[in-house]
Amino acid sequence: MELRHFFKTGVLLIFVFAVFLQGSTQETYRIGFVKFERIIQESEAGKTALLQLSQKEKNIKDQLFSFDQQTKALESKLATQQMTLSFDAKQDLISDIDDLKTKQKRYQEDAMKEYQMLQFNLYSRIQQELMPVIHSLAEEKGYSAVYEFSASGILYINPAFDITDEVIRRYNAAKKEAKTDK
Repeated sequence: MELRHFFKTGVLLIFVFAVFLQGSTQETYRIGFVKFERIIQESEAGKTALLQLSQKEKNIKDQLFSFDQQTKALESKLATQQMTLSFDAKQDLISDIDDLKTKQKRYQEDAMKEYQMLQFNLYSRIQQELMPVIHSLAEEKGYSAVYEFSASGILYINPAFDITDEVIRRYNAAKKEAKTDK
């Protein structure tokens, strides 16, 4: 992962240096950056995706809480009735507690995978929907390249290169227009 990140950063830096070295020619290059995280947080589609993820997380937490309550109830029963339970009843209760803990662990693993898959699908859909918006903006404004800020490895960029606000505005408008066309 770090090697890939290093490679991306290297390619970006080579491109930026090439642009500046070419500065003496008549052709000028414009570079834009977008912040996908901000697009997710501020666009209407992003807010909807975050709401879906939040609801999924709440459902998972509720189910895990339920598992915890059931486990605590069985453990309490074992602790309070340990002296009066027969050996077989005690073993059954211990087995029930272990089974419940195993179910909880499996549920937690499966739920995490489901959550991550939902997040991936929602974000991928948004990225896919953003591509025509970014492409159109880049062509209209004469950008030679548009990069995603967090993936670029750059720690600071002049705010004039940040086109995130315009992308969000156009993306929201495109989504609204698509709704009214239906």
